[in-house]
Amino acid sequence: MKPIHLVACLLMTAACDNPKNASSPNEAPGKKSDSTIVTTPVTDTTRFVFLSNLRNGDTLVKGKTYIDTLSFINYNENGDDGLFVCARNRDTAFLIFNTNNPPELNNGDQVLVQWNMDVYEPAGDPENPLPREFVVDYRLLHPGKVTLLKSRKPALAAIYRHKDLSDTGKQEIDAAVWYYVANTTDTTIRRMIDTDPQLLQYTVEEETEDSRLSGIFPITFTDGTQQVLKRVFFDVERPYSLFE
Repeated sequence: MKPIHLVACLLMTAACDNPKNASSPNEAPGKKSDSTIVTTPVTDTTRFVFLSNLRNGDTLVKGKTYIDTLSFINYNENGDDGLFVCARNRDTAFLIFNTNNPPELNNGDQVLVQWNMDVYEPAGDPENPLPREFVVDYRLLHPGKVTLLKSRKPALAAIYRHKDLSDTGKQEIDAAVWYYVANTTDTTIRRMIDTDPQLLQYTVEEETEDSRLSGIFPITFTDGTQQVLKRVFFDVERPYSLFE
C-alpha cells in the first residue's frame, strides 16, 4: 500500500472511533456514523512477465531501454492513449506514446526507436494494470516511399461522397491511399504519378451495402477527365492499406 493510502486510512479510522467527529449537525447526539472503511486492492506487478512482439521469445526487463530499427505504420490517437504503430518483420506492435506533437512520419518510414516495458494502467480500468511497451524516443533513419512521394508534391485530390465519414476516418483513408499510390505496380497509376502532370483523383464512395462486407469503402481513381483508372477498397478492419 502507498504511504498516502496509509495516512488516509489512519485518518478515517480515527474519525470512526470519535463519535463527535463522525456525527453531522443533523444527527442525534451520540449517534455514530455507519460508514465502513474500504481499502483499494494493490496489484502485485512483480508477477508480470514482460513480453513483446518486438522481441519474440525474450523475457524483457521492466524499465530497461531497448533500441530497434522499426518500420513506422501510423500514429493513432483515437483512444485514451496515443499509439505508435510500427512493425518489425511481420510482427506489429502498438507502443504507448502520449505526446503533444504527433510524429511527422509516414507509413513505411524506417525509424530508430528507443522503448521500454512498463506497467500500464488503462484509463477505463486502472485496477487491472498490464505490461505494455512505451516509446522513450525515436528518430527518422530512412524516409519511405510515401515520404519521398509527398516531397515531390504530386497532384492527388480526394472527393468524399460518404457524408457521414468523420475527419479521423478520412485521415485513415487518405493515408492508405498515399501508401497505395506510392507502392503500387499498376502501370496506369505509376504513369500518372511518376510522369504525367495530370490530376489524379480518388473518390470515396458510400460504405458497401452488403452486410457481409460491412465497413468496406470502394475507392475509384480517375484522371482529370474523370476516366476511371482503377477501383480499390478500404477495409476498416485493415486500415493501413487498400486491397483490389
